[in-house]
Amino acid sequence: MNWDAIGAVGEILGAVAVLITLAYLAVQIRQNTRSITTSVYESAMSGFNEVNRYVGASADLSSIFRRGSVDPSSLNEEELFRFNFVVRNYANHIYKLFRLYEQGAFPEHEWNNAVLEAVQLFEMPGMAAFKKTNRYFSDLWREMGRHAPEDFSSFDFGDAPSAE
Repeated sequence: MNWDAIGAVGEILGAVAVLITLAYLAVQIRQNTRSITTSVYESAMSGFNEVNRYVGASADLSSIFRRGSVDPSSLNEEELFRFNFVVRNYANHIYKLFRLYEQGAFPEHEWNNAVLEAVQLFEMPGMAAFKKTNRYFSDLWREMGRHAPEDFSSFDFGDAPSAE
């Protein structure tokens, strides 16, 4: 066997090794992408669940949120303070999802679902008042303004009975 033949075999083996390495990297990237996607979805659902647990865990806080959403003037000073923190908690979560969407980490169809629900909620008088007075979220408010309000989810706030 001459040196040219040995060199050719070496080049072929090198090319095969490069192809195997590229195939391995492609599999690793695909698995990493799935893992990241799963983490993003988990973060999205955990955030919504946290807000739901926060409001739903206390009848008092549920009442404040319900009344404050429909008629913020029905809240006393302390209740209004608590209402604003509940709304801020929700706004922070939507803002996080917005940033993930902007970075391409949160899929557009999922963002559209989240933002349509947020638009619907922030149309309520108390939520709209929060929106009007909180500039921190101004780029989120602009993004929400690009989406037409519609009844996306069922929120039964009724007549928001007064506190007992």
